[in-house]
Amino acid sequence: MRRRPREVPVAKPSAVQSYVPSVLLRPEDRGCQRRWLPNERKPGASKHSALNQQQDVMKIKVDMNEYCTEAEVDKLNALEEEVVTLESEVGFSDELAAFSDREADDLTVRQMEKFVEEFYMAAALFSTQATGQKTLVDRLKRAQTSSNVKPRE
Repeated sequence: MRRRPREVPVAKPSAVQSYVPSVLLRPEDRGCQRRWLPNERKPGASKHSALNQQQDVMKIKVDMNEYCTEAEVDKLNALEEEVVTLESEVGFSDELAAFSDREADDLTVRQMEKFVEEFYMAAALFSTQATGQKTLVDRLKRAQTSSNVKPRE
């Protein structure tokens, strides 16, 4: 059974304590003085582990007043050029540029259908292999247990 955290009735709470709303208190304690709980971490959590954890990317506030440095701009331009050269080597961008939008959509739909078909084939093959191996393992286990049960002469 999980115990409730220790309730500390304090008039002036410190910064390491959080207020407990009266809704969460027991009925007999609702009319009493305000309750404050110490902020407790989960058991086993180290205070140093939080330092090593990366901050969530979506919660990082970006200062939009800072401009990119010249080095960052050069790096981005070099990456864009590399992407363009790789696309031209593959021929994907030229292939799509030759088609109209409708034909390009048809091409991507065909590629996607081919991918889905290959995926289902791989899944069926995996499932078949897994069931075959499971039956083989079960058969071997039964053979091993039956050979262990036989009395020695």
